[in-house]
Amino acid sequence: MMNAANDKKIFKEAYCPSCGRFIGPREKCPFCGAEIKERIRLKYIKVLALVLAIVGVFGIFLFSKMIPVPTVKIADIDASYNYAPIRVKGYVIEYPDYNEESESITFWIMDETGEIMVKAYRDAARELIKQGKIPGVMDYIDCIFEARITRGFKYLIIEVPDYLTIYKPEPEQLTITQIIENNITMKKAIVEGVITSVRSYSSGYGIWITDGEYELEIWVPISQLSFFSNHTDILDRVAPGMKVIVKGGLKLYRGSPEIVPDSLLDIQIIEE
Repeated sequence: MMNAANDKKIFKEAYCPSCGRFIGPREKCPFCGAEIKERIRLKYIKVLALVLAIVGVFGIFLFSKMIPVPTVKIADIDASYNYAPIRVKGYVIEYPDYNEESESITFWIMDETGEIMVKAYRDAARELIKQGKIPGVMDYIDCIFEARITRGFKYLIIEVPDYLTIYKPEPEQLTITQIIENNITMKKAIVEGVITSVRSYSSGYGIWITDGEYELEIWVPISQLSFFSNHTDILDRVAPGMKVIVKGGLKLYRGSPEIVPDSLLDIQIIEE
């Protein structure tokens, strides 16, 4: 059996060079207070561990870059994609809603296979607002999302705002009569008319315009006041009798077309 002398000789680095007492891996002797120089072997181990950690992280980064994120159709999103990054493209069919309490943004998109809800929470929502990345109705988006399926309900989460790209289709010049008589929706348009009435609701503002034949509603969601707070004076100025030009997305609401501007700046007063 190994005696104390041999033990101390073999494991001399574990003993204080000043008082000779056992101190283990400590860097300062708890008995005499002597500062112990870091063991060479321990120093090498620390350096090696740091190098391996850096190489490992860099390797994971390169590996993740080599694997492309799959582009998935909305109808094909199933449980196998839950919590996975996927790329989805589609048209925005509902203007983004902003919840001030939870600081979240919610909207819906569609492709040729179906519709799905999109969410952005707190930090991501703040960054989207900061960058002005608020898509309008019938804007086309391309984004890498995190897919979620909860109790059979599937939705997409924007985790990295930089992954969101918004494409704005060229708007078509249309008259109110053309829109109403042909029930035109699901496209970008520029429309001119005279304001007949302005109404305020808890969820937004309705501004009705006419071309002398038909009326069309301009719908301004309340969330636009949060996204574009510097331009709320436009709503204070609009009044019956004014002539305006509005640019936005046409959608169907309760069986009738309405136009939703991308922002308050898309309502231009041309004659007061």
